Amino acid sequence: MKSAPYIFLGLVISGFLSACSGEKKVPDGQEEFTLTAPDSQSRAFVWIPELGGLGATVSNRYQVWLQNLGADSRVALVFEADKTSGIRIGWRDKRVLVICYVQAQIVHFHNFFVVAERAKDDIYRVEVILKKVSNLDACSGSEQ
Repeated sequence: MKSAPYIFLGLVISGFLSACSGEKKVPDGQEEFTLTAPDSQSRAFVWIPELGGLGATVSNRYQVWLQNLGADSRVALVFEADKTSGIRIGWRDKRVLVICYVQAQIVHFHNFFVVAERAKDDIYRVEVILKKVSNLDACSGSEQ
């Protein structure tokens, strides 16, 4: 049993590294909206995960995921919030995604999404901007 602490340490480190990468599996739920980037290399989508039997007093969670549309189809959670009436997404340009909200309890946010494919010399990076607005209808990715 002397190896047990090393196995535990290895599991803790691997869990930490996978949590820091931002990559996760998309949970069961429903896609509310999707937008392909202007360069067609990625897409952003708003996802409402299933709450798994929680009571009616729990508000819906909203998530924003980015997916590489290249060879590896990598997905990463970049935003998650609850206690909100909704969110909007828009592309400011081919590598800048804007997430708009009126009021929300933000529980997760990554301000970038990076994909490095072995077959390409280029590193594909999308910047993610979080923007509080007074009205979701006034939100568009091209707004400054």
